Amino acid sequence: MEDFLNWELTNRMHNLGYDGKTLMYIDDEEDIINDDSAELIGAKPAILTSAAFRWFREKYDLHLLPIRSVDKWYSTFGSWIASFESYEEAELACLDKLLEIVESKSE
Repeated sequence: MEDFLNWELTNRMHNLGYDGKTLMYIDDEEDIINDDSAELIGAKPAILTSAAFRWFREKYDLHLLPIRSVDKWYSTFGSWIASFESYEEAELACLDKLLEIVESKSE
């Protein structure tokens, strides 16, 4: 599951028009399903974390990745900065911030 976005981020990405190709689906209980019929039960195409970052770079020219310091991981954008214990937490925070930026522009 670590390579795929969680249900909330997946939903937000699809609401912004993400349409990348995938062979996997995610449902609202965050189960990963590898069956095309998954869409019939409301599952959405699963999004790899790397594909999400690529989409933001290519579609919006937004670049944001975690930064390592001596003992923590940081996510920063403009005046926003947050620290995390793990790379995965910082990575999800970066994606959340990218979504926030794009969502605010489309309102």
